[in-house]
Amino acid sequence: MVLDTVLNLACQVLYESSDCLSLNSRTLEQEAFALANLRLRDESEGDGFYVFANNLFDTEYVTQAFELSTGTVGTFGAPRTLGVQIRAQF
Repeated sequence: MVLDTVLNLACQVLYESSDCLSLNSRTLEQEAFALANLRLRDESEGDGFYVFANNLFDTEYVTQAFELSTGTVGTFGAPRTLGVQIRAQF
């Protein structure tokens, strides 16, 4: 029996230039940042095994910011995420 196997390594780099988030009374500056994602894929005959790393270097960045009467509230982007995925067809 011969298995037709494909091994694939994908790298994705996302770059975001510096940005100013305007709030009611002041401006919050988000410095430029880059996110690196990796994915290793092994597939054969419809089945697959995947290993991935998102935000590989654990870059901290703000996705949203709001100014409330109690102060500034912000949302950070997702931290480094590592995982494994298995796909099987029956």
